[in-house]
Amino acid sequence: MSKPHRKSRRVKTNASRTKFHRLTADHVQTISLRGHLALAAYCAGFGDKNQLYALARATYLSYFLWQEGYGSANRAFYCSVESELDELARRGETNNDWSIHDASFEVIRLVLGLYDDQISSVSTEVFEACERQLGRLLKALSNSADVR
Repeated sequence: MSKPHRKSRRVKTNASRTKFHRLTADHVQTISLRGHLALAAYCAGFGDKNQLYALARATYLSYFLWQEGYGSANRAFYCSVESELDELARRGETNNDWSIHDASFEVIRLVLGLYDDQISSVSTEVFEACERQLGRLLKALSNSADVR
């Protein structure tokens, strides 16, 4: 005699459920604040490598989120932000000038605003995937720098 076929029931853990939820408001605020404080430090003439890293991180995560369908921008916009960040890095490294000019400020302010919108609507799963993508990029860049 055969037993009746039972459907297997998959039990979801809290961890798997949270992946499809949005980031918490506190987390969004913390992430957002990092970029805006870095920009404020630059505006006050107190920028440095740490603030540059925070701005670059926000920019690249925004780009990866845009690639996932969050936010309305285009590749040219992100290239212009990257150029401004490169200029900030160049001036900081060569002249110890960690201030920001109006053109750079405006472009970076725009990307931070877009990033704020993106992180307030993205799922935890997508955000974490973008963070992993940034980590892989940084590791690849670090490895290529070690070869030189």
